[in-house]
Amino acid sequence: MKLYEPQGGLVGTTVTDTQGRFYFQAVAPGDHTLVTSKPGYLTKEQELKIRLAMPGRYVTVFLTAEGVLVKGKGKPQVSAAELALPPKVRDEFTKGKRELKRKKYAAAIRNLSAVTDNQPQFALGYEVLGAAYYRPRDPARAEVAFRKALDLDAKRPECYIQLSLLSYDQQRYADSQRYLESRLRIGAQSWLGHYQLGLTYFALENYSKSESEFRTTESLDPSFHGVHVRLGNVYLRQQKPSLALAEFEQYLKRDPKGRFAPRVRKVVREMRATGTGPSTLAPKQ
Repeated sequence: MKLYEPQGGLVGTTVTDTQGRFYFQAVAPGDHTLVTSKPGYLTKEQELKIRLAMPGRYVTVFLTAEGVLVKGKGKPQVSAAELALPPKVRDEFTKGKRELKRKKYAAAIRNLSAVTDNQPQFALGYEVLGAAYYRPRDPARAEVAFRKALDLDAKRPECYIQLSLLSYDQQRYADSQRYLESRLRIGAQSWLGHYQLGLTYFALENYSKSESEFRTTESLDPSFHGVHVRLGNVYLRQQKPSLALAEFEQYLKRDPKGRFAPRVRKVVREMRATGTGPSTLAPKQ
């Protein structure tokens, strides 16, 4: 792996360790290019923006096998961490991910458990195992797996998101808030992280912070129109029906056939007819 300055100067060269992790020391702020290569895989280039305020930058690299991209089709990308696995373990991990995608959760758990048993320091293995437990709603085992992944690698954004969702489902809102704030501290803005934090603050009845997080969500992903329904709920709780109505109508304008549209349309009619509104309009997740 090589890191280059914008002008093309080489900053440094490194290789991954046995867990697929890599490090560059004392990188100056600015735009950089990371080049990753491995025999049998396409060379990957990705742009990185290093800021002075960052205590560190966490990057996941995915590689694509050579010769598999035929007529737009090919094998899924492979992370550098996976490439560091012994071949038989990597095959087991691939099978586990495939079974998870097919919603064959019991088979996925068997494959992924074999991977983590063989490679107990493989953080990504525990992360995917957690997802395999979480999908069929085994929250206790899912939480153990996600927390184990974070014990091995504290900068795994997906684990924080999944733990926050799990905590939110169990109405452990303070835990959900803590996981989300940890996720957002490790960098790389996440609209989902801010959205879920907005939901969590709403559940904690902190409506001003909830509004702020939903506004950040809107700025990060303007195509996610459901956030206007959430903002409408916030304004209803704050006794600001005119602002709530504006958000509901904004949602209907942007997504008139969306899954929340029938309920939102009914509420808008009621609000216009009576000059009031419900305490909240709470569409399903």
